[in-house]
Amino acid sequence: MEVDSEAPSPSLLNTEYSDLNPQERRQDSGSEESDYGLPSYQQPRQTEKPKEKKKAIKRKASEDAPSTTEAKIKKTEGSIMKLNEHLQKNTCPKALRYSARANIPADEQFREDIKSVKQKAERGFVEALTRFHYRRLEIQKSKLNKEKSTGHCKASKTSHSVLKPTKNLTELRAIATKLQKQYENVNKLMSQLNDSTENKNCEKYSRVSVKCVNNTTGGSNKNSFTKRKRNTAKRRERRNRSSTNRVSYKNDKGQKYIKNISNEKLTDAQITLISRGLKFIPTNAPNKNKIRRQLLRDFEDFARRMRLKYMFHGQNREIHPFYVKSDWNPPVQPSVALESYLEEVKLQLAKIHITKPKRNLSHNERKALNELKQNHHINLKKADKGSTTVVMNKTDKIREGQSQINDENNYSPLTEPMVKETQNKVSRLIANLHRGKHIDDMTKKWLSQTPCPPRIPEFYTLTKIHKPTLTGRPIISGCDGPTERISSFVDTLLQPISKSQRSYLKDTTDFINFIESTKVKNRTFLVSMDVTSLYTNIPQNEGIDTVCKAYDNFYKENPPIPTHYLREMLRLILKENSFQFNGKHYLQIHGTAMGTKMAVSFANIFMVLRLLFWPWVSHPIQKSQNAHFCRVRIFFTSIKLCKRCKP
Repeated sequence: MEVDSEAPSPSLLNTEYSDLNPQERRQDSGSEESDYGLPSYQQPRQTEKPKEKKKAIKRKASEDAPSTTEAKIKKTEGSIMKLNEHLQKNTCPKALRYSARANIPADEQFREDIKSVKQKAERGFVEALTRFHYRRLEIQKSKLNKEKSTGHCKASKTSHSVLKPTKNLTELRAIATKLQKQYENVNKLMSQLNDSTENKNCEKYSRVSVKCVNNTTGGSNKNSFTKRKRNTAKRRERRNRSSTNRVSYKNDKGQKYIKNISNEKLTDAQITLISRGLKFIPTNAPNKNKIRRQLLRDFEDFARRMRLKYMFHGQNREIHPFYVKSDWNPPVQPSVALESYLEEVKLQLAKIHITKPKRNLSHNERKALNELKQNHHINLKKADKGSTTVVMNKTDKIREGQSQINDENNYSPLTEPMVKETQNKVSRLIANLHRGKHIDDMTKKWLSQTPCPPRIPEFYTLTKIHKPTLTGRPIISGCDGPTERISSFVDTLLQPISKSQRSYLKDTTDFINFIESTKVKNRTFLVSMDVTSLYTNIPQNEGIDTVCKAYDNFYKENPPIPTHYLREMLRLILKENSFQFNGKHYLQIHGTAMGTKMAVSFANIFMVLRLLFWPWVSHPIQKSQNAHFCRVRIFFTSIKLCKRCKP
């Protein structure tokens, strides 16, 4: 922006008419009237049109603008110097002065306010303009450096617009005459050609209009069709390739959760299906009537719960630990709000538009599911650790379990199942407990929920794939078995004893918290140990005696049930643990069953009391911060003593 500090001051021509005094107005108007009171003749001023005026201003600015970068830099430096002088003198160029006016009779205070506002505005304007010129100066200098580095200076925009010299008039006339002669020669040739073909018998054909074929689409209809067909094939190939990549990605991801050690080769759909997990539930497409009936049953359960909440509201009673769910249905309640709400919900459910549910398996996965159902040569089981699914040959799985059952020290074959005899003994024991008022009516009802006849427990193994040699962990599924209920009852009695031990760890989170809060001293060895087949290696009689002693020491004079009843329950759970495997019946004669609910608490109590307090260990455990390290040392001492003293 160019600043002119020598601009002329505004004259009366720039002043508004309303700013003049009335006397000046009269003098001004009277000077242009004649002696007779008529206005004198004034020659009209020739004012430029606004568009022409703007064009002239632009033309003048473009002419005055410097053509080279160096000239622009000099002009910018001059503007900066002038603006700095104004800033030092606290003045402003006349062209930039504050010119706002208010059409009011101003007083002194208003004039002072306007003066201060004017000074601040003018100074701010000059400072902003100075900063702008400094920025432009930096840009121009960098531009000049670039031009010098390339070896030549770029010319201005106006220098590029050079008009090409026009040809002379004589040259144009010569070209025109030459073209005229060529045109005449062509006409002569065409006339001679027509004369030569007049005497020939020419057969006339009807003119046929021909459509021009765009060469970009193939040159012809046939070519364009083949090109479209080729493009369609390419798109189909890309689509198939992308779907193949997706399937291969799913298969690679599913291989992490599958351990196939069978002779069968799984298809991609089977791998995807098995990787979903053994607890995945495929959804079928039921009809609308089934959905309506299920909605009605769900509403009846909801209405029952709401009425029970209304009836027993405010009665904060503790739930019985062995509560048996009742099937009693409460009647309609006197609450108008509750019943009207339930009726409204029922009407809204009747108006629901039921859409057909989508299947959560693809067509190939459903086909793979049917194939796996019909394949009787493989076995699918969860691995012992983690969420991996192990695929084994059925014969290998049977051989894995049979190798453990053939151990005569732990298992004994039976000629027939003995679950009915065990169920009769359990029923007599429950009746004796209730008759002696050691259990209440609700507990007796809960303990008597075993179906009659009871289900025969099943034996199976979980393969340990995390070990170098594949072995199976024996599990006995005793759901609805003869000792399932009394095992849960005994577990509630033994859990407080197990949790009171200092070595008790609830879960992984409890172990992590214990490690983080433990301070390890110098010269301390961290040792980890494992007991091979702990559950099946616990002697039954010794385990029962140990747990009964711990029960007496913990509950002392106020046991929940007498100790001899607890001993009888433990004897039924451990010594009458019968099961079936591969169509044959067996009885466990050593160790505890892995699968019964009280086994965890039973093993914890036995490990603490029998392995940490051997009779021949001379120094007992001191209750100190390093008690867990003392346990480790005592454990090793007990192992050494066992090797020395025991055969």
